[in-house]
Amino acid sequence: MTPLVDANLHVIAPAGERAAYPLAPGAGRAADEEATSIDELAAVMNGAGVGQGLLFGSRHHGLDNSYCAAAAACYPGRFAAIANIDVTRASALDDLGYWTGECGMHGVRLWGGSAFHTDRRAAATWVADPRLGPLWEALRSRRIPCNAHKTFPEVLPATRGLLERFDGLRLTLNNLAHIPAGQGTGTEEFRQLLTLAPFRDVYVSFSADFAIKAADPRAPERRVFGALLECFGPGRLCWSAFYPSLRHRPYAESVALVREALAFLSAEDQEQILGGTARSLYPCLAAPGPVGRAVAG
Repeated sequence: MTPLVDANLHVIAPAGERAAYPLAPGAGRAADEEATSIDELAAVMNGAGVGQGLLFGSRHHGLDNSYCAAAAACYPGRFAAIANIDVTRASALDDLGYWTGECGMHGVRLWGGSAFHTDRRAAATWVADPRLGPLWEALRSRRIPCNAHKTFPEVLPATRGLLERFDGLRLTLNNLAHIPAGQGTGTEEFRQLLTLAPFRDVYVSFSADFAIKAADPRAPERRVFGALLECFGPGRLCWSAFYPSLRHRPYAESVALVREALAFLSAEDQEQILGGTARSLYPCLAAPGPVGRAVAG
């Protein structure tokens, strides 16, 4: 089996590295609780049998993606590095060029202002802003994968409008776009999510917790998963344990439970969801990276 790819990982500079890689103002106690160096992350992944990952710049470092870029460079071929960019800044297009060009990062997560709101204040209502046309066009033309943080269900109609204007935009909806999966397939939120399936460059990621619940054939999450599989196909679905932000169980346990939860699928579908989707979206991962420590960069 080809290596697993976790679709949402972070590194946060430990105290000893913050002189070179400072935290953003207001990062708070959570940054200390989640602090994880690249070697610590690689060791956790090794223990769980996860070969590669999408490495997001942490919100605790704000819009400075330097730590993420440097960390990914320590393990060539193992991580796709994803930068945070604030679409409200006049420099957004230049920021895109800097992080994905000069710094060699592979994708972007787009924010509409402060990197510290994680509730409805952060809803990506800005996707409908016509002033962002040049940014979307740059992402589409350069085939740079992106994620609009946070795409809550109420933003999905505007997201569809965006995709109609910029067909071919490689957009990932993280964490099922936060739909109420526990309510099954009959909700308006889920219907709105499925309206994005015809756009062939739209991908959907789901959490380990969702996968574990979907393992039960009687669960509403199983019906949701089945509909996603039918409409998006295994080649546009991927998973994440959201480490280190979610630590309610050991990482290796979450990974093992995900593999167990997807065991009802065919071997081909399992391989696609567990790793193939992320590698097709991020060609830098096409050649499986090393599980052990690479030469430090």
